[in-house]
Amino acid sequence: MNLKFATTLFLSIFISNLSAQNCTQINSANMWEINDIINTLSASGGGCIEITPGDYYLNQLIVGNGNGSNQFIIPKDNVVIKNYGKLYSKWIIFYLNGVKNISIIGDKIGYLAEDTNFPTNLGNKGILIIDSDNINITGLNINSFKNKGIEVVNSTNVTIRDNKITGSDSSSGAGIAITDALFGGTNYKGGSSLSNISSNFISNSRIGITLNRSFEVVVNSNIVVDNIIAGIALDGSVDGSNDIGTGSQNCVISNNIVKNNANSDRKGCFTDPNTNEPSNDFRQDYAGIYIGNGAQKNIITNNFVRNNYYGISYFEEENFTSTQTSYNNIISNNQVILNKWVGIKLTRTNNAIVTENQIVNNKLAGIQIHDTNILNYTIRNNNVILNGKYGFLCTGCDNANKATLNYFNVLTGHTTKDIELLSEEYQNSVLCD
Repeated sequence: MNLKFATTLFLSIFISNLSAQNCTQINSANMWEINDIINTLSASGGGCIEITPGDYYLNQLIVGNGNGSNQFIIPKDNVVIKNYGKLYSKWIIFYLNGVKNISIIGDKIGYLAEDTNFPTNLGNKGILIIDSDNINITGLNINSFKNKGIEVVNSTNVTIRDNKITGSDSSSGAGIAITDALFGGTNYKGGSSLSNISSNFISNSRIGITLNRSFEVVVNSNIVVDNIIAGIALDGSVDGSNDIGTGSQNCVISNNIVKNNANSDRKGCFTDPNTNEPSNDFRQDYAGIYIGNGAQKNIITNNFVRNNYYGISYFEEENFTSTQTSYNNIISNNQVILNKWVGIKLTRTNNAIVTENQIVNNKLAGIQIHDTNILNYTIRNNNVILNGKYGFLCTGCDNANKATLNYFNVLTGHTTKDIELLSEEYQNSVLCD
């Protein structure tokens, strides 16, 4: 039996069995002892608690639990937590470390938010999961945790589903982060794997969903909108972690709606790290979907990518120090429409496959190949129409012959050489208006 299916089935049966039991009720009178109640249930084989409706300020209510938790709720093995309350904290609401078979369920009622009675904490998180297995986070509203809405570190079989996450907009912020390292802290090296992120709504964060050195993660049917840098990012390094390992591998990004990310024409608003001066160039990771820095053998398919700066940007940092560069990533069957600069851009990548995409009405170009250090790419059977200036733009490169059997229709022309190169020798169809 498939391991992922077996563990998901086990967790589903476990939750179903608990639903028939009475849950221990948590309210303002006994919230202070919630961790003791969790420990007792876990020690007896597991159980269920239900946080009843109401406002709970955890930094005031959870005290004296003797484990240095800073007023976190700390789930233990085989416990289901049903949250129907509004929970506030200046730090972390739920802290899972080295546990298994945990479910936190909100039924789209449960609410987690930063406690604004304290100064803003740029390191706070709604949920932090470390070195854990078989975790289910479902149906929560997670609001304004500046660092991460949900962060998963070195964990397996984590399901994050039907949550609404917004406002993780600090310089290290992300709505959902799946990684092998804590920001500025421990690097676990193992990475997170076999997890599923589905049907979430994520907005107004620095990055909507980020996978850093993650393996066999499925990101499916999410709505990811209005984020500052990128909607969805697959990367190989974590800022502040000193991680130079391989990037995310064998992940599938599919059936997502990715709109309005990095779309506010931010030229000149960031600092070049080499000169510490404002830059007039636009960051390559300002995109609906960003792939780079060691990301390998991932599939980006059937996504609707609209009104971002770059639609999909496949980019390797020039100073990326890993020996494992990005390769064998597939971008297929996506709708890449009305993005503010380029539909799909490839920079310093190996063995990229771009096929069967609909690339329509992007401002500068449908597809751009940038830099000579691009090896063995395939651009095939794409429908590239009504883009502002170029259907296919090859800048700083001399190997445009890898583009075959595409249909290019642009608003303003290719040069005669472009048309000859693309339409006759390599069987592309080019129509210039």
